[in-house]
Amino acid sequence: MKNKIKYYKIRVVVLVLLTTFTIACTDDFDKLNIPSNRIALEDAGLVELGAAFAQAQYHGIRIWYQGGHNLFAGTWAQYYTTIHPNFPNSNFVEVGFWSELLFTGFYGRTGFGAGANQLNFVEKFTAENDMEVENALAKAWRVYLYHRITDFWGPIIYSEFGNGETSVAYDSQEDIYHDFFKTLDEVVAVFKDNTDARPFGRDDLVYGGNVEQYLKWV
Repeated sequence: MKNKIKYYKIRVVVLVLLTTFTIACTDDFDKLNIPSNRIALEDAGLVELGAAFAQAQYHGIRIWYQGGHNLFAGTWAQYYTTIHPNFPNSNFVEVGFWSELLFTGFYGRTGFGAGANQLNFVEKFTAENDMEVENALAKAWRVYLYHRITDFWGPIIYSEFGNGETSVAYDSQEDIYHDFFKTLDEVVAVFKDNTDARPFGRDDLVYGGNVEQYLKWV
């Protein structure tokens, strides 16, 4: 009889804990898990959009230029060299960490990885808010940044990037390049109809939003 009483007491305690946990949950669970120094996607505005675009340009170029071109291709082709003992790449030794930066760094959330993530945010935001020219410019930069990554690695995460899943499929390089050409055709069509537009203005670190310059670029 004593054992049964103890057993029922344990069940009551467990049920109380479960009930407390259920009551403690909230509809704002996602927002509560966003650090105070970050902005939720639905709270972002035009100011954050311009900053995100600038970061995508800066970090997107930086990761493949410094990591892939400077430290590997350019050095091995003898465009330049280094004499520091901590840079064995000049002796045709691949530093695994530097190679990794060109993949995990590009797709990360901060630092180098601001390239892929920030650009993904900009493209989605401009599409959802009918910002046609800004969206076209974001697409042009998607092609520009991703073509370096796929040329370095081959198959990469591309069409499914940012889907929120824990497992993301890779795209073949052939499929990626087919999408590049299709995307650029769409971009050129929008630019030709909006040559006087200045998407992102000073937040565009390359041409200051000059569509005519971008028409030559793409």
